[in-house]
Amino acid sequence: MSGARPFNADGRAQVLAIARQGVYDIVVVGGGITGAGVARDAAMRGLRVALFERGDFACSTSSASSKLLHGGIRYLEQKAFHLVWEALQERARQCQLIAHLAHPTPFLFPLYEGDPVSPALLDLGLWVYDAMAGYKNLGLHRRLSAASLRQLEPALRAQGLRGGCSYYDAVTDDARLTLENARSAWEHGADCVPYVEVDELIEADGEIRGLRVRDVLDGEGAASLTVRARCVVNACGPWSDLLRSRGGLQRRLVRPTKGVHLTVRRACFPRDHAVVMSSPRDHRILFAIPWGTLAIVGTTDTDYDPRNGPPQATAEDVAYILDIARHYFPDSPIEHDDILSTWAGLRPLYHPESDGAPSSVSREHKIVEERPGLVTVVGGKLTTYRIMARQVVDLAAQVAQRRGAPPAGRCQTADEVLVTRLDDSRTPPSTLPADTFAHLCAVYGPRAVAVGELARLRKDTLGQQLTAHAPDIAAQIVYAFESEMAMHLADVLARRTRAFHAGIRAEEIARAASIARETLGWSEDRLQAEMRRVDEEQQRWRVPDASSTKGR
Repeated sequence: MSGARPFNADGRAQVLAIARQGVYDIVVVGGGITGAGVARDAAMRGLRVALFERGDFACSTSSASSKLLHGGIRYLEQKAFHLVWEALQERARQCQLIAHLAHPTPFLFPLYEGDPVSPALLDLGLWVYDAMAGYKNLGLHRRLSAASLRQLEPALRAQGLRGGCSYYDAVTDDARLTLENARSAWEHGADCVPYVEVDELIEADGEIRGLRVRDVLDGEGAASLTVRARCVVNACGPWSDLLRSRGGLQRRLVRPTKGVHLTVRRACFPRDHAVVMSSPRDHRILFAIPWGTLAIVGTTDTDYDPRNGPPQATAEDVAYILDIARHYFPDSPIEHDDILSTWAGLRPLYHPESDGAPSSVSREHKIVEERPGLVTVVGGKLTTYRIMARQVVDLAAQVAQRRGAPPAGRCQTADEVLVTRLDDSRTPPSTLPADTFAHLCAVYGPRAVAVGELARLRKDTLGQQLTAHAPDIAAQIVYAFESEMAMHLADVLARRTRAFHAGIRAEEIARAASIARETLGWSEDRLQAEMRRVDEEQQRWRVPDASSTKGR
């Protein structure tokens, strides 16, 4: 069992040293929200579980969403009523089970002349939305006049404003939600290991019986490791078809689409509500969402071939988002210089034969066992990850049991909080500023005291703020390496803090690296390697040249 092992590089090494021994009941490939959720659910049912991720946890799709726990109002128009109902029930459940990571937030939905939806129809749709949420609703919607909308958001464009509505959804931190699932899975006995590449599926008698993996941190010449499994779960998201092809399956299941977001300072959107925006060009829905000290604006929805490498924002993507934001806020527009960062992710949509617009493709998920021993899950959305995981484990446990695994217990994830309470005290360590501790509580929940103690012990260095536009502090770097399975400084800046989102500057990165070296005992070679990796990863967050978006 891995629960007694530290959730860090030492624990990872211990797992890899024994992974070839015995047989896992379930091996999950993919460390995004779905894979982490599957590993947690299966481990809590008493199964022997491993999870392998070729990069960091949540390094792709699951750190690049719109950060929403929502039912999806626009899916009502697609008549996806079951998806909306299911998502609304999960929205409420997540707000209970991960209270520090799920924040109910009011949304304004203004409507203008020429919009395809009238205020009356929107009002009706939101009555359905509220009814589906039932007694678990976060708050009833309100129909608003144009004057009321302008009172709530004075910067909204007045010309053509017909009225609209306000309603509630929730905002989260997707990368941390994924990380907490992986850590909880580990604490329940799962061997969750990042930076392990799957090279090959192992077959016997026409069935999938395991896989060969390679430790990415050992470099290109690393020897492969054979891992036996009664069931392999393919939770690779946009790359699911790649793993399926290694099992001889050529029919595509996934239609990957790219979603781009940009971040700006919260001062660009000073209100405490989000705003729903509709593109005048194609009527795609975008959001301006308050997110701590930052605001998120997005997202796009365009087809993308994952063989082209990690997605990045292009000048055209940024121009598209800026044009919509300027249309809604003409008197206080977001300028290119306001953008702190951009980021892009791929949606693993299930609908390979659809030739319609990407935004019209269903967000329903699909779970299949196309070959004995290989279960694949594609599609879905962040909000419903727990249900997807439950259904995957239901099937995978049956597959494993046919091959000698013990019967799985019942699913427990609907009732057990995600972050185990370690300390009931919410009193900040002495000398730690109250606002800093409040930030740590919002990030770590019950574990905030442990992070705060690190800052208290070395306030002169570990209490320093990492970057100007986010409240993260240097102690979070040390905690990430000691207790959150961070392997690289880039893992911390991109997914365990909001430093990359906030546009951390070169001198701030150098200071963070220096603190990490001093505290964690890095050599000069390690320091330089970490800096190169940070630079490589940060390229994915770059803001395209302003000159290519002017005059659009």
